[in-house]
Amino acid sequence: MLRVKISLIFIMLSKTNKSILSTLRSSKIIKQGLELTKLKLSVLNGIVAVGAYSLYPVAASCLPLFVSSIALSMSTQALNQYIEVEHDKKMIRTSQRPLVKGVNPNIALGLGAGLGLAGMAGLLSYGPMTAAIGASIWGSYLFIYTRMKRTS
Repeated sequence: MLRVKISLIFIMLSKTNKSILSTLRSSKIIKQGLELTKLKLSVLNGIVAVGAYSLYPVAASCLPLFVSSIALSMSTQALNQYIEVEHDKKMIRTSQRPLVKGVNPNIALGLGAGLGLAGMAGLLSYGPMTAAIGASIWGSYLFIYTRMKRTS
């Protein structure tokens, strides 16, 4: 009986989620945010983080790590585009990025900062060392790799 109720709930939620998702997909701000944060790439980063974490025998849940890793990756994607907008205008490969096409840079800055803070808070739940590693990866991507890719 319980399985039937749970199945009905999932069916109702999936129908509701489809209508919500179609509404969100049509929203201009959501589209811009997803382009800025490169959701698919960020999910792949989250999968890699959880995969590496799963090799360590612990009892903690992987879900906060997955979500936090995605948030940090999305943060770096948005902030990278914010930092690189002038250089992105010059290259064919990057000339179609959202900020180059006229999206308000404050959206990228706000998304990047908010997602970065959320990701760090999630990693902090695993301990200060985990948060420090996340912060060092976040910082090295934005302030070392982003600067170096023009010279190497």
